[in-house]
Amino acid sequence: MAMSIGVVSPGDMGHSVGNRLREHGARVLTSLEGRSERSRGLAAEAGIEDAGTLSDLVREVDVLLSILVPAEATGLADRVARALRENGASLLYVDCNAIAPQTVRAIGETILVAGGRFADVGIVGPPPRKDGTTRFYVSGPGAAEFGGLAEYGLDVRPLGDEVGKASGFKMCYAALTKGFTALGTELLVAARLLGIEAELRQEQEGSVPDLLASLTRSAPTMPQGVPLGRGDGGDSKDLRHPGSDAEDPGGGGGALRLHRRDRYRAGVAGEPGPLAGSGRGRGGVGGGGEGAVGV
Repeated sequence: MAMSIGVVSPGDMGHSVGNRLREHGARVLTSLEGRSERSRGLAAEAGIEDAGTLSDLVREVDVLLSILVPAEATGLADRVARALRENGASLLYVDCNAIAPQTVRAIGETILVAGGRFADVGIVGPPPRKDGTTRFYVSGPGAAEFGGLAEYGLDVRPLGDEVGKASGFKMCYAALTKGFTALGTELLVAARLLGIEAELRQEQEGSVPDLLASLTRSAPTMPQGVPLGRGDGGDSKDLRHPGSDAEDPGGGGGALRLHRRDRYRAGVAGEPGPLAGSGRGRGGVGGGGEGAVGV
């Protein structure tokens, strides 16, 4: 009999994980109660069944994967714990979100006290649409049980029985890779504003070609709608063109404040970026979404 696996929620990463599990023989379900039309469409595209309410989903599945925006991770665990107590059900709850180790430990305690089993997972790589791209690092008391999902198409990498190791691994890895992309993009923005873009690229091609190649691949994939640079996330000024206050490090918004929707594509894909003219550019590509695992 096929294993029943729940995925909350079927966003960009979640629906891809669900689709892979289904393609390898699992029955995959979710709860679409209160979900957006986009999430409903992604679930249908991946062949993920709607179980109805979250309580219904908890009763139906053997394993429940939490793959959603990190801010919602604790709230979902609380609701699942409530459903476990009300239903007398038991399942393996797997937190796959980009959250701090101390947060995932608290979530694990919530689930275990409610009668569930628990595993901490850090997803490294893009949504798993093909073989060899995405790894699922797992730790915690349910690590061995989660390892069984290797039979359903997941590349599982065990890190032991301690909750927090997998989320810590993800945190360290993402801080390096995403941090490099963010910093590299901002510095290339600065080079364009300073009029030294071509000279910098020539030097990079000669002295750090591997770093330049990595940035060329990664910068265009950054999600839209997340601010880079100094200042808070909701009030970033756009970098526009020489002559704006963005030129002056002491100016209103700071020289390197950049909204990713309008970010410079880092001279990276050989494309003109939005800073070339005097108006607001729209050069952003990629897209984050429900279930994205880290920036």
